[in-house]
Amino acid sequence: MKFFYFIFGFIVGGLFLLSTHSIWNDRFSLKGNPSDNELLAHNDHEEEEHIHLSPEETFKLGVTFEKAEPQYLGKAIVTRGKVILPGNHLAHIVPSITGIAVGALKNIGDPVYEGEVIAIIESQEMAELKAEFLAKLKKEELTYTSLVRERNLFDKQIVSENEYLNALLNYEEAKIQRELALQKLKAYNVTDEEIAYFSQESNPNLRRFEIRSPMNGTIIHRHITLGEFLESTSSIYEIANLNLLWIETTFSLNDLNHIKIGEEADVYFPYQKEAHKAQVIRVSPVLEEENLSAVAILALSNENESVKVGTFGKVVFQEEKFQVPLAVSCSAIQTIDGKPCLFIKNEEALLEKKVIQTGRSDENYVEILSGIEAGADIATGNTFILKAELGKHEAEHEH
Repeated sequence: MKFFYFIFGFIVGGLFLLSTHSIWNDRFSLKGNPSDNELLAHNDHEEEEHIHLSPEETFKLGVTFEKAEPQYLGKAIVTRGKVILPGNHLAHIVPSITGIAVGALKNIGDPVYEGEVIAIIESQEMAELKAEFLAKLKKEELTYTSLVRERNLFDKQIVSENEYLNALLNYEEAKIQRELALQKLKAYNVTDEEIAYFSQESNPNLRRFEIRSPMNGTIIHRHITLGEFLESTSSIYEIANLNLLWIETTFSLNDLNHIKIGEEADVYFPYQKEAHKAQVIRVSPVLEEENLSAVAILALSNENESVKVGTFGKVVFQEEKFQVPLAVSCSAIQTIDGKPCLFIKNEEALLEKKVIQTGRSDENYVEILSGIEAGADIATGNTFILKAELGKHEAEHEH
């Protein structure tokens, strides 16, 4: 019987010790303490919201900062345009007469001036025209001499009036024929200086024909080789005045009321940093049938010839601007976990992630409705690096 009570007491005592140990663990272990658990989780979360970068590291990564402050926003109409030559600033040079090229004086890229000789050809056809002019000129001189003689004789009543009038008629006919021969030469752009030169020479080269530039500009194409036979319709040079260019662009029907003649736009080219100013000079009265878009032509000053014909650029029409209480650069905003975020520099010089609410925006700035206060130091340059650093930091904490 004593043995039975001993065994029963041993079992009851063991159960009491086990229950006491369990209660102790529930009350005093780290795992079972709610307040300590929450504190650790909060601290880990705080660590994940910050990036520890020294000023030197920030500088090396190219991270720049700006103040969050009021800004002016303006909705922009952005379209694409192609640089073209105005029709009245382009010249195709044709010899207008057949001949052999004996001089090609200009190459692509060379500047030319109105009236400057750019090519020389020798032409049998030109020789015949000049010879015809010289013959008509000589005939005019002879008939004039005859007219003067007949006039003197008529005044002395030695010849009849009919003889004098015949001499006058011959002179007038010779003068008309000489003028006709002269106009034929001028139709081929033979200058008065050239005509005077070969008219006074005793043995002039009548085959020589000088081709001159009709305008100031630059040679943009050359299609002439020494010794080749040129047809009268062959294009031997193309000259363009590149000081003023056109930009042809299209825009949607919804923007038709915003783009009018006289409207200014900023034009950006991929090979230049600064924008060029252009002005609308023409809006097509007819829409494109395929997409119901309108065509606009903008004039672009190009005095230094830095803009190249045929290139494409971004054309930005700015509407009237309005002020917002708080805005940051578009480059400052990163999307993290599907939410727009900023990185701000706090008092401890740490970069802290802030979830924000955005409003209106334009090409450069985004309105901030909530999440930060005015005057905050916002990271703007290379913020994608900060996003990557934050992701790496969070991954390390998960492990």
